[in-house]
Amino acid sequence: MKLNKIINFILFQSIWLACVIGAANNNMISAWILFATLVYWQLFCSKNRNSKDLYFVATLLPMGMVIDSLWVYFKLIEYKELWPSSSLAPYWIGVLWVTFALSLNHSMKWLFDHPKIALIFGALGGPLSYLAAQRLGAIIIDRLYLTLMLLSLAWLLTMGIILYLNKKLDNKETPSLEKANHA
Repeated sequence: MKLNKIINFILFQSIWLACVIGAANNNMISAWILFATLVYWQLFCSKNRNSKDLYFVATLLPMGMVIDSLWVYFKLIEYKELWPSSSLAPYWIGVLWVTFALSLNHSMKWLFDHPKIALIFGALGGPLSYLAAQRLGAIIIDRLYLTLMLLSLAWLLTMGIILYLNKKLDNKETPSLEKANHA
């Protein structure tokens, strides 16, 4: 189990860095290779596969793309890599949301045991990752302080939604396990 968390953590961090540096330099090959490795490992090879992984991907990918596209729409963030459209968040942002979703039940599972820390982590960590992406040349943050405050609020709410969904999913799984044990 510990090996899975370590591999998940290394791939999660590596994909973030490869996406940001790749977007800044118009070269996403490393990001795609690492992303394919994470998906393959987490969904097919890992003994710690979790049905919540796919649920989180299916929920966070569209939610994240809408959130990040709103930053573009309101001209708060400009992405260097514009594909598929200059009015939407680029595809590599979707890769990051999927990667984040695939880390929640593995290297970031500790967040579920510490909801207050998870909320703080979201409110601070989200904006810091955008600042780092700006430093590395992948994005430009316009109206810096306003955007950072909005990013902080969005990530606080996102972490709240994630905590809520996790609790709902755990409650759904628990009764079926109890029934199986009593049968």
